[in-house]
Amino acid sequence: MNLAQWRQRFVAGIISADSAADFCNHLASTPPSRFAVYRNNYQQALVSVLANCYRCCRTIVGEHCFAQLARDYVEHHPPLGNNLNQYGAQFSEFLQPLMRQHHSLSQLAYLSELAKLEWLVQQSYYAKDNIPCQLWPALASLPVDTQQSVSLVLRADISLLSSRFPLHALWSRHQSTVPTDKVIANPSSEYYLMVHRVSDRAKVTAIAPPAYQLLLAVRAKQSLAQISANAEWAAQLFSAIEQGWLVGFHLPKDSHV
Repeated sequence: MNLAQWRQRFVAGIISADSAADFCNHLASTPPSRFAVYRNNYQQALVSVLANCYRCCRTIVGEHCFAQLARDYVEHHPPLGNNLNQYGAQFSEFLQPLMRQHHSLSQLAYLSELAKLEWLVQQSYYAKDNIPCQLWPALASLPVDTQQSVSLVLRADISLLSSRFPLHALWSRHQSTVPTDKVIANPSSEYYLMVHRVSDRAKVTAIAPPAYQLLLAVRAKQSLAQISANAEWAAQLFSAIEQGWLVGFHLPKDSHV
């Protein structure tokens, strides 16, 4: 077993007890129980990462319940890379079946969507900075037919989420230490949210449906002609550019500009 194989098996042993036993078969003097201290540190570190990312969820379900959920998640979802700021992406999906199975969680029908919002907040905070662009002059410098073919670029820190639950109000209330109700009994509307970064801090903003649909169209790389053909989207376009939500454009592949 060379050094690379040794390292790979050692890491696998920290993640899995079965892998630890397999690894120790090659080291006669090392019982699998010695991996326990490494495995515990590994699990606690990842639980802390999740607790820091999903603070609202942790507050709502309680420390003990969240710690158990986080340990179960760590058991089934080991990290795929070295950047722990990217760990926990599937937590929202992980919660969904548990919410149906456990009575205490079934009363919190919004929990998985709140987790999705908190993940977007995390991603917004760590998103790359965009280079400022004078979008209107840049577009005006293109030939008219090319202008209509470009696809606009959404700022890297912006994410979108719609929900039938008032997640914005729920998330905002839990940014303070004031206790709030946990149960939302009768969700009745669709709420449209934009997660974005303001002064190095991630923020959640409720936006109007036409603005939300415009940003969805931009994210889907629809052309400027397609966006302009929709009166509601076109009406929101100037404001979106002025507020810095749109930061550039892509030329069509067959462009010779």
